[in-house]
Amino acid sequence: MVRIEDNGEPGCKTSAEVNQRFRNFEDPTSYWQCGLQGEPAKAVRCEPNKLYSDEEQKCIFWKNWHWMDPKEPPSRPSKTKTK
Repeated sequence: MVRIEDNGEPGCKTSAEVNQRFRNFEDPTSYWQCGLQGEPAKAVRCEPNKLYSDEEQKCIFWKNWHWMDPKEPPSRPSKTKTK
């Protein structure tokens, strides 16, 4: 099993991420969607009784969902410094 200590949010920094969906590692009922390159990803929630499938790249009924190890997105959001 892969151990990842974040929520899988992509940075949306590369053209390969534009208009792509990425698994939310902390919440299987939602996923991350990159819109424009360089803009922050948006969290999108699946419809009731559905979970996001990395394999199918869409929300599917929970009975058909199965665990898969998370995959890192191509880029990550920039870390912001807190004062």
